Amino acid sequence: MSPAMKPFEIFRTGRHTSSQGADLTFSDTDVAAIASGYDVALHHAPMVVGHPKQDDPAYGWINGLTLKGDRLVAQPADIDPAFAELVRDKKFRKVSAAF
Repeated sequence: MSPAMKPFEIFRTGRHTSSQGADLTFSDTDVAAIASGYDVALHHAPMVVGHPKQDDPAYGWINGLTLKGDRLVAQPADIDPAFAELVRDKKFRKVSAAF
């Protein structure tokens, strides 16, 4: 059984810069649409280190997204125990969502 991991913020409303350098603004409505449109049956998002081109290896999966105020919160599942330990030890300080 994989260790439990608390839900965590992955994104928020406001201005963001894409990996291609484009400035994009996301409204409350945009972020709410991302949360409500997430469907694991269509694409079960992997938890990866960095933004690898193939999104692998997966160290866990995102089972759902919720909106808390202006923040997009991910519900993780099936977490690799070694990865969970690295997260607990604060080896990864930043979270980034890929859309």
